[in-house]
Amino acid sequence: MMSWASYFVRFGSALFVLPLVIKLFSDVEQSFWFFINTIIAFAMLADSGFGPTLIRAVSYFMAGANYLPRNKKEYDSYVNVEKGTPNLNKLANLLTTANRIYIFLGFFAMLLIGTGGLAAAWNIMELSNHQTDLWIAFFLVIPYVFFMVMSVKWVSFMRGLGYVAEAARFGAFQGMIRILIFVILLLFKLGPAYLIGFMVLESLIRFFYFKWFVQRWIRREGMVIKKRNYFDRDIFRSIWSATWRTGLLSVGAYAIQSGTSILAAQISDAAEMASFLFTMRIFTFIINLARAPFYTH
Repeated sequence: MMSWASYFVRFGSALFVLPLVIKLFSDVEQSFWFFINTIIAFAMLADSGFGPTLIRAVSYFMAGANYLPRNKKEYDSYVNVEKGTPNLNKLANLLTTANRIYIFLGFFAMLLIGTGGLAAAWNIMELSNHQTDLWIAFFLVIPYVFFMVMSVKWVSFMRGLGYVAEAARFGAFQGMIRILIFVILLLFKLGPAYLIGFMVLESLIRFFYFKWFVQRWIRREGMVIKKRNYFDRDIFRSIWSATWRTGLLSVGAYAIQSGTSILAAQISDAAEMASFLFTMRIFTFIINLARAPFYTH
């Protein structure tokens, strides 16, 4: 129910936010706003599949496992993984290892925004005559993606520990607040920089909430982290053996889904660009709703 609610909240932004964006933003501002999600998705490729793999790893150690299978052969030969008490020592090692991984991924996401993201958005900036508030909005995206990538670690732990509905419930609640704040900001005729500024605040709240939730579970279970900078190479090898394949699929999916939007962002007519990117946004909302039963399962 919570997963479905989070998807419908996202669709609600199409009903309440997009009409105001179309009415109040100029063609260039519309193009920037519609395209910024493509840039954010590009930066989130920095995660490279670590999130789903981390969920599985947490689930294994929660079931009492002391080793992560690296391939299907090892998985098939692994017995009784669904039984036993949580392996707190391995969970602690997994968390400290993930901390090191995600610090690197967060800075890598910022690098992607500052290079490939900037190159993709440069045409829009030129069409706006390098409008100051659009540059402010673009630079605000950099800390936004950093904290969003860092949040992936904590929400993956939360889901792996079994709190899937709680994570989805927070996402639905956060989405409702986002729609309300966006509508208020737009009614006051504030530009994209204000909306993205709120998104930065939202990413901070998301990061600290999921971190607090996991750390509360750690304290309740009495899990002791002796070396906070410990990097478990065996755990990393097991995670990476699945992650690099998932990462390649993510890159391929992004190229298929967003490649046309990147090309459209190079059109010299701002109105035509905005129309195309708006159409792609609507398609994305519809696709996400169609996929909701799969993802909720």
